[in-house]
Amino acid sequence: MRRREIFVFFVGIIGAALAMEAFWPALATGPFQSNRSERPLDGLVPTDTVVSYGRLEASQPFSHTFWLTNISDRPVRVLDAKASCGCTVTEVSHEPVQPGGRVPLRVKIDWSGRSGRQEVSVRVLTDHDKNPLLELNVLGELPRIPMLVPAAVRLPIGQGPQAMRVVQISRGEGSAFRITAVRTDSPAVRVARLDESWQPNPSLELTGGEGRFAVWWDDSDLALPGDEQDAEAFLVTFETSDAARPKLGLRVVPVRR
Repeated sequence: MRRREIFVFFVGIIGAALAMEAFWPALATGPFQSNRSERPLDGLVPTDTVVSYGRLEASQPFSHTFWLTNISDRPVRVLDAKASCGCTVTEVSHEPVQPGGRVPLRVKIDWSGRSGRQEVSVRVLTDHDKNPLLELNVLGELPRIPMLVPAAVRLPIGQGPQAMRVVQISRGEGSAFRITAVRTDSPAVRVARLDESWQPNPSLELTGGEGRFAVWWDDSDLALPGDEQDAEAFLVTFETSDAARPKLGLRVVPVRR
């Protein structure tokens, strides 16, 4: 009997400990979460914070209007509205919005030349003391088009392939993508495909499918004219079979000592 009482006693202690372990995090975080969820909205409130346009057929400029409603008991003014990238321009009045009134915030977006998933956010600053910041987001999915990354490189002069830069060309959604030609403004700008070990291999054809390319400067066996020696930048053009982007341009900036 004594052993049974001891066993029940220890079971009770363990049960109490488990209950306290489960209760303690709720006790520690519960009031904070409760205060956050019960805190009333105030100031300017948007009708939507996230707008998704889904699949877009082309990367044409477009605009969207967010409406901000003043649900406070005093006038509220928009101080600033900044987008997360230069592809987006915002337009909004800075006049006070009266209680119950609303103000449009127009967002103009230009995703030209981009592909795949896109997202832009707009941070809105107001003069409301309790809810001064708002964040709005616009999402979209563009058709995949041939891309050259990066679009510009700096090439040190006099270091040859040891100072090469790597660029990558990826195809779009079409399966019949090919690079049909590669042209440079200067013979000193050398281009070669990278092999499987990431080494430039001049024996590999430049034309063909997508891939990685090495670009470097080598004028050791050339007598460049004066205008090329002083030029600030050159252009490497990858011609493709894709009608959407028949040419991909790489800006090459020679770095002189």
